[in-house]
Amino acid sequence: MSKTCGVDDRKKVRNIRSIPAHSKRHLGPSGIERRSSPSYYGHMNRFLPKYTTPRNLLSGVASAQSLSLTLLLILFTLSGCDSGLEPPEDFGTGSIDVAVTYSGEWPPGQELNDLRFIAMRFLPADTSDFFRLNEMIISTRLATNVPSDVFRIENAPAGTYFYTGIAQQFSDNLLSWRPIGLYEDNSGVFSIGRGQEVSLDVHVDFANLPEFPPR
Repeated sequence: MSKTCGVDDRKKVRNIRSIPAHSKRHLGPSGIERRSSPSYYGHMNRFLPKYTTPRNLLSGVASAQSLSLTLLLILFTLSGCDSGLEPPEDFGTGSIDVAVTYSGEWPPGQELNDLRFIAMRFLPADTSDFFRLNEMIISTRLATNVPSDVFRIENAPAGTYFYTGIAQQFSDNLLSWRPIGLYEDNSGVFSIGRGQEVSLDVHVDFANLPEFPPR
């Protein structure tokens, strides 16, 4: 028995010596060959596409996200979200003479943040339409607590206007605008051509403000 065991031991020693050092193979406690993990996965990585390694995969995801964001920004810029800030087509300019009369009790000062004459090329649907600036004529600030007012608007863009009157900003909120008096002749519509002069009359009755948005 001892001789047999000695022979087996010598075989194991001979097998260990026959393993080249550069092969990076190891024998486990039972004498069974096993591969070291780093060498094994390094060997396997040679057969995997480069982009499947964790570092390259994360880099690829980041690059794709960056590209998507860039494309979205380009589309957003090209579309402009809305044409609300684009300059209108130039058909020349004219001038508008406006006469405003007021009746009823003026609102308190804290509700008179601003007062302007406006003329819109469209019928507004809500107060956000007051910011479609390229489609509107807006006067400078008007006088308050007066029985009447007259003023002239030079260089008014030529075109047809469908909603015109006096608008009041009644709080600090940028969207707190409302009409308080409208131009009502010709169903509220007027046109102005290149070099033309137009006269408009607007009446404001603080006891009977116009409905908004218009129907």
